[in-house]
Amino acid sequence: MDALIVDGSNSNFGSVACLTKTRSAVSATRKVMENSSHCMFVGRGADDFAVVNCPSDVIENEEDMVTEGARAHYERYKEYDTPVSEIFNNPQQHHDTIGCVAVSKDGNVAAATSTGGIPQATPGRCGDR
Repeated sequence: MDALIVDGSNSNFGSVACLTKTRSAVSATRKVMENSSHCMFVGRGADDFAVVNCPSDVIENEEDMVTEGARAHYERYKEYDTPVSEIFNNPQQHHDTIGCVAVSKDGNVAAATSTGGIPQATPGRCGDR
């Protein structure tokens, strides 16, 4: 999973990419933003950071990160060897990238985005496209 969070009031941000050991990539990015002198962690470093800073979100078994529906979706595309570009260009498909932008009463803007991945993505990819 990948995520980014930005606090417009102070231009602070945090990000993780290729996260595999936590339920909430956005929670990990907030901890990066608030508890680290760095702005981004990737791969094993992101996992290590999340395990220490988001212990209640840690997944012990990677199989628990995949629902039966997601597994069936993956198996369907794996069987046909569908390229990622075709998945994204199909209007019938739903994707799991989400985003949120908020403006406070003082006019401060905050934004976050997160993705849990897509079927047939190349291992190590960052982002969905």
